[in-house]
Amino acid sequence: MIQKKEKNLKKEIDGYSASDFSFNGAYFNCTKNDRKIYNLTDLVDDIGKYLNTWSFFYSGKSEKKHFNFAYENKVSYTDKREDFGHVYFWNGNLASKNERSVRLNITQNNKFIFYTPDMYYSGSSNLDNIIFFEQNLKLYPFEQFDLKYNRPDIILKRLGYCDSLTIASYHKAYLKRLKKMNFTEDMLKGDFHLPEIRIESLDKLPATIDSSSIEINLKISDSKYNLDRINVYINNVPVYGSNGIDLRVENSQAISKRLRIDLAEGENKIQVSVLNQAGVESYKETLTIFCKQKVITKPDLYLVTIGDSKYNDNRYNLTYASKDAEDIKSVFTENKSYNKVISFTYTDEKVTKENILALKRELQKAKRNDIVIITVAGHGLLDKNLDYYLATYDVDFENPTAKGIPYEQLESLVDGIAPLKKVIFIDACHSGEIDKEEVEQLASVIATNTEVKFRSAGAGIQKKQLGIKSTGELMGELFTDLRKGTGATVISSAGGAEYAMESAQWKNGLFTYCMLHGLKDKAADTNNDGKIMLSELQNYLRIEVSRLSNGAQQPTSRIENLSMDFRIW
Repeated sequence: MIQKKEKNLKKEIDGYSASDFSFNGAYFNCTKNDRKIYNLTDLVDDIGKYLNTWSFFYSGKSEKKHFNFAYENKVSYTDKREDFGHVYFWNGNLASKNERSVRLNITQNNKFIFYTPDMYYSGSSNLDNIIFFEQNLKLYPFEQFDLKYNRPDIILKRLGYCDSLTIASYHKAYLKRLKKMNFTEDMLKGDFHLPEIRIESLDKLPATIDSSSIEINLKISDSKYNLDRINVYINNVPVYGSNGIDLRVENSQAISKRLRIDLAEGENKIQVSVLNQAGVESYKETLTIFCKQKVITKPDLYLVTIGDSKYNDNRYNLTYASKDAEDIKSVFTENKSYNKVISFTYTDEKVTKENILALKRELQKAKRNDIVIITVAGHGLLDKNLDYYLATYDVDFENPTAKGIPYEQLESLVDGIAPLKKVIFIDACHSGEIDKEEVEQLASVIATNTEVKFRSAGAGIQKKQLGIKSTGELMGELFTDLRKGTGATVISSAGGAEYAMESAQWKNGLFTYCMLHGLKDKAADTNNDGKIMLSELQNYLRIEVSRLSNGAQQPTSRIENLSMDFRIW
């Protein structure tokens, strides 16, 4: 039992220290002097062990608190007046009141978030619909402020259970994230200048609509710089393309704009923002509209399957890449989830840069509720700058910049087209995003072993030996990728430093084999509801490819639209 004199009772734990309490010392065998926390998930797990094992209660006239442990001038406790799921941490070794206090909230769906009085936080990688920020009596989603306040390094430092080397690694991951988003810490200071955008009569717009479109009026201004562009998103998809609506031609710091926006069936989270010519984006105005269309039909599927097994330089021929393209086409053509399947298949000699990029004209015919799927199988190549290319039939394997397809041009096929539901699958080596600072080039790469052939060609790469985890890996675990890109989800068969496999055992590339099995045999229908969502297929591929390759090949997402999950089968 913890004892405390009532005259020293305070509303908050701040001001208490471990020396203020007396305990039965045997209870503290659960805490260790040499304790080190290497990631936030471990910390949450350990908190659960403490809560289930040890109980210390203190009762006063006006409050009841449940202290779990106190050690080295640090205390954790729960307030019994609150619902389960809230844990408070207090670290008496830090200077200010704001720094000493950290709160943990565990949600009903087992997501967690640590947060501080000065708004820093860290937790599950996707915090959508968990965190909101209020500014000038308006609520904004977490992504508006995530770059500034999502700080795992600060949380770990304030909790006080983690070594300085680990905290430094988390801080480095945070800085790498800023660089990836073209920001610096100085740009996130409180006095940072922002342009402004406002949806006029926002409170008068309907929450539900039976029309397929809506018109909105925008008021846009910047007191310092000329305006550059408007971005318009529906469910995190830039409906006017990743470059938005050009305002440079207006040569103005203030403008009014009326936009007609085509809606998708169901919920439409519409967000608008403006960039000034200094490259700074405003806060996003958000409007959510449910579109209940009068006539509901199955979507059309626009399916592009690309597979290259034969090359002009036949030293690099593969066995199953072209078969991958044909098999995927066959499987989707038989599916009854779509009104019709409009397919485009290019294999071997037809896999040229000109043919593939010309597909944009066909995809522009798709409508808002249609679905676009692009699959690519073949060689993935890196140039001397470690930029990624997809090999074409006539590519120069020593110089892929000439006739290879840059990754950015592949993704541009789905940029600015009408459908919101779009996904690209890449079954090739090095198809995951590469952290150029944390890999090194190899003079040669492994090509085959006795049973498995690797879809590798040209110079390879490997991860540098940087410790337990690279900052790029930490960044992927800790932060939601806020880059909108084209709004498509891009799923890669292998990490940036990994090789994709094919084998007679599977009669396909391993990634494609798992995809076909997951769809045809409904193995990816993890909740057994008769439908396969994109997220279900994604999780299935991640687990199954890693299992069958004994961890040598691990699918990843180059970019992921968490707001745009949809039925794929």
